[in-house]
Amino acid sequence: MCMTGQDIHADLTLPGYEHYSFASVSEKAKDISLTFIAPSKTFNIAGLGTSCVYVHNKSIRDEFFGYLETFEVANGNVFAYIGAEAAFSPQGEEWLEQLKAYLAKNIDYTCNFFKKELPLAKLVVPHASYLVWIDFNDYKFSQAELTRRLVYDAKVALNSGPEFGADYTGFARLNVGCPMSILKDALERIAIAINK
Repeated sequence: MCMTGQDIHADLTLPGYEHYSFASVSEKAKDISLTFIAPSKTFNIAGLGTSCVYVHNKSIRDEFFGYLETFEVANGNVFAYIGAEAAFSPQGEEWLEQLKAYLAKNIDYTCNFFKKELPLAKLVVPHASYLVWIDFNDYKFSQAELTRRLVYDAKVALNSGPEFGADYTGFARLNVGCPMSILKDALERIAIAINK
């Protein structure tokens, strides 16, 4: 069985890219997968606690929904239903297109900033969402020193790479889903802290 949570970010696929759900690649993939979608990431309404799941295989679907019913976690609330309906309605589409264009500008700005101010860093640029991975390893800092510079000197709390596994030592994850003014300020403080 394969649970495909990346579909929760699918609505945030950036201009120039396409998202293909795991369940769409073959009949076998469709038959072994659970595909989750939600307005939570895209529309910043995680607090409403709503999502949807598509399960093609009846046996897996019955087992999964049986689990949800047993633990009473399948019931939504009126705010979640209304919020999801509003988000996925045509009114939400125009906002979403504007959001994706804004995120693309923030990502481009971040890439250009790093090329100029922190050229030893390597960026993993997303095709969807608002999270940019930064590889600081060529600066030769220990993980503790990198964290100290980012958190205590720059006063910017990025997600530390090792939170996602030992292979990500020297990495940090930057959320660019914010106003450009906040992003510029954070990047400038990061550059000062790393280059000092």
